[in-house]
This record gives sequence, structure tokens and C-alpha cells, in this order.
Amino acid sequence: MVDGLREVKKAFTVHKVVGRLCSCYTMIRSPVTVMCYLLYFDGKHATPILEGHAASAGLGRSKNGQIRSVSWVSEDECDIVANSAAMAVLPVKFRIDPEPLTQEQMKSPLRDHLAEAAWSLIRNHERITKFCCRAAGDDVGNWAFGNPTRCEQSDPFARPSQKMLAPVDALLRSIAEVLLEAEGVEGLQRKVLAAAEASGLPRDNWLLAGACLAYLRDRVGVPRDMSLPAAKLLRAHLAEAIGVLRTGAGN
Repeated sequence: MVDGLREVKKAFTVHKVVGRLCSCYTMIRSPVTVMCYLLYFDGKHATPILEGHAASAGLGRSKNGQIRSVSWVSEDECDIVANSAAMAVLPVKFRIDPEPLTQEQMKSPLRDHLAEAAWSLIRNHERITKFCCRAAGDDVGNWAFGNPTRCEQSDPFARPSQKMLAPVDALLRSIAEVLLEAEGVEGLQRKVLAAAEASGLPRDNWLLAGACLAYLRDRVGVPRDMSLPAAKLLRAHLAEAIGVLRTGAGN
């Protein structure tokens, strides 16, 4: 019995290490983690939305008792997403990246991956903008606070800041435009700065706008939201935009 448990533990440890080296970790960890969408139930249908991971099948319930959010992703997988976000920087050097692309992904033109990243922002822009603005709103971190079985990056009941919606929307539009046009670092810096100034947001709040973008950057999941190369490009563009806002705010 003891020897059997040791073998199981050994196999699990090896599997975990290999998983950390694989961009599709959430797909190989176990069959159940394929269900890694966080769903919003409105009583009629469920719609996948870009959302942080909850830990170990955490369930959130609305006031009327309906299931509001479901996720089948572990805390270790949350760490994978956070670590990938921390490494986001432009230009993305895929050939020397510790998370290698597949041969099929390497064959695709860079513009295809950039377009996928842009489309991920455009196709659901209203929800994504509200999602970002949670960072400036209420209840961020409260759902997981004091509960080690829940991922700190998941905030199913957090409320977005209404005053930040328009500025953040403008910033996301500028980033999507840069991605579509493949304008690189200089183009991104120029357009993000222009968007921030045109939004009328006081420079005192530029750091808060950066925090909203960081909230999204740290929660982009692969393969849930998009492919690995598109995710890396989106995270890197968001990180560069955050740097522009930080510099513009005088920090």
C-alpha cells in the first residue's frame, strides 16, 4: 500500500514538472481541466468570457442561488498564467522563448498571431473592458481571501469601476489597432500615449489605468482564450502599454 502511494506521488510529481514546461499545461494536467472556461449563467444560456481562474472547481453563487461561475482549474495552473505574464516583453523572441511554439505555429506568419490577439480584444470588447476595470473597482481578491482552495486571480463577484470604462476602452482600442497594423514598440508607445491623453483621464489616474491593463495581462489563458503565440503577443503589448502609462504618470 505504502509503496503504491509512493509510486503515485512520484508519477504525479514528474507529470507536474513536465506540465510546467508545456504551454498546454491545462490540457494535459487531467481530462477534467479541459473545462477551463468560466461561465456566466443568465438563466437562458451560458457564455464563455475572459476571466481569471478559480481553484479546484470553485463555485460562486448569485444572491438568488443560481450558479454564477464555474472553473475547473487548479492554483498551480494560476501560477503558470502569472509567471507567463511576468515574462511578457516586446519584442517577443519566440525562437529563444522557454515555452517553444509548435512547428505549425512557427510556420504561421507573425501577422496571423498579431491578428488573433487583436481579434480577442475586438470580438468581446465591452465585456473585456469591464473585466479590466475590476482592478479599479470593488471586491478584487475578496473571493479567494483566506481560502487556499481558491485562486487569487479569480474575482467572480468583483465590480468594475464605472469611471474607468471609457479610458480603458480607448487604451484597449489603441492596442488592438497596433496589433492589427503590426506597428511594434514605437507605434504602441505613440498610440497608447495619444489614447490616454485624448481620454481626458488625469495623469494622477494613469497608474490606475495601467493596473486595469495589468489585470487583463495577468489573466490571459492558453488555450482557453487564444493560442500561445497570440497570448504572448497580447501580454507583451499590454505590458508595454503599462510602462507607457507609468512613465506618463511620472513613476
